Amino acid sequence: MSAGQRFDEVVGVLYQPTTQSVTFVPSKQTKRANGAQELMMQTRYDGYYAFVKKGNVSFLDMAEHWAKADVEDMAQQLIIQGVSEKRFSPDDFITRGEFTAFLTSALGVQPQEQISEQFIDVHQGMFYAGAIEAAVQAGLMQGVSLERFSPNEPMTREQMAVMIVKSMHFAGKPPVESGSQKLRSYLDHEKISAWAKEAMSDTVQTGILNGVSETFIAPKDNVTRAQAAVMLKRLLLYVEYTR
Repeated sequence: MSAGQRFDEVVGVLYQPTTQSVTFVPSKQTKRANGAQELMMQTRYDGYYAFVKKGNVSFLDMAEHWAKADVEDMAQQLIIQGVSEKRFSPDDFITRGEFTAFLTSALGVQPQEQISEQFIDVHQGMFYAGAIEAAVQAGLMQGVSLERFSPNEPMTREQMAVMIVKSMHFAGKPPVESGSQKLRSYLDHEKISAWAKEAMSDTVQTGILNGVSETFIAPKDNVTRAQAAVMLKRLLLYVEYTR
């Protein structure tokens, strides 16, 4: 880091010579015994670690979008990518495979090179296969059944809530109190699947997930790419992986 550079202007990265890849590394702001502030990176993998200045990333289709600031900040930290260099497609629904790639990147989990073939619809060479394998091994994701992951199906809000809570535990900062009372204030709370109720409650309580309006939480609605980016940014702020 350059002298005088603010912590929120830099991002931790990992360079791996074998794959020639540069990826996001979570870092936490801490305080030394003398009161000085410092950034501490997680170092789970072999390679070269550094703090670098955030890149200048913008998307033409985000110019007037409500999620512009969060989407471009996450892209500048190498956590998410557009569908092309200049387009993010913010209002397209995000698939389970895409969300898995975003989530593992946000948590600093590297894709696996070898695929176990646990799922009949995830194969070696598929674009998201390495991220899916890594997420399943880390306990962040699971299939829609024992045999299927459905990587090209849209991610629903309740599915995403479950993945976010798993990520909180993975990062060592699980939810501390339930938001069940707040969740029950939504008129459609009974539509939440039984397996997602606790996660929906936790994500609402932490402020990571909000209703689609003051009265509806819409658990079965699909998640857009912009919504996913915003909620992942909120997750990273909650677990203190970014600033």
